[in-house]
Amino acid sequence: MGIAYAGSASVATLLYLTYQQSGVGVLMAGVPIIGLLMATMHMYLRQQEADEAMRKSRVEAVEREQEQAQRHMAELQRSEQRFHSAFTHAFIGMTLLRPDGRILQANRAWRSLLGVGDEDLSPRSFSDFVCAEDVRGQEEELTEWVQRVPLAVVTAGASGALLYVNGDRFEVKPRPARDEVDETGAGDVFATTFLIYYHRDGDPWAAAEAAACAASLSVEGEGWSTVPDTATLEAALKEYRARL
Repeated sequence: MGIAYAGSASVATLLYLTYQQSGVGVLMAGVPIIGLLMATMHMYLRQQEADEAMRKSRVEAVEREQEQAQRHMAELQRSEQRFHSAFTHAFIGMTLLRPDGRILQANRAWRSLLGVGDEDLSPRSFSDFVCAEDVRGQEEELTEWVQRVPLAVVTAGASGALLYVNGDRFEVKPRPARDEVDETGAGDVFATTFLIYYHRDGDPWAAAEAAACAASLSVEGEGWSTVPDTATLEAALKEYRARL
């Protein structure tokens, strides 16, 4: 704005001096030049204003993105804190596993269940502790373990699963797979489905049934190709319960 005022004052002074020294005729002859000068100055100032507005817009956009990123990071941290708290203090024995089956982290309930205390479990595989072969024929030992926690579930492959609620044992019937192609990851699908349904509904029996269906669906194709979505699982679960 200072440049605009200075320019206007300079033009006004030039017009006055021209009129005083040369008269109105010369002044009129210089009007087109002066008009061109004024138009050029006007366009320059408009461009400066547009550039300034663009710069402010870019700065505001960057600030908004930074603020949004900070909010997302804060929400992620809160989510991680909630998960860590739920995982650590859960009454259900829970473990986090690496892709190769080695134990990444185990909560207190799981450590208490298996009596491993504060032992470093990172070199150990989950199969070192619990698998179907450990359960079948050794139900008494398992029952003794699960007396320490209010809820436990153990997969038994094609035979279904064993559910323990407050020390009482329940057999979860299997959903026979139509065509067993690849059983890799079926236990992970079972555990994930059980936790999701139990967290949502608080019903361990319904969660175990859903987990059994999801695991059997997952073995009907290669890799993760037949891991069911919600609609597929609910349809299979409805059919499964109708046959019970």
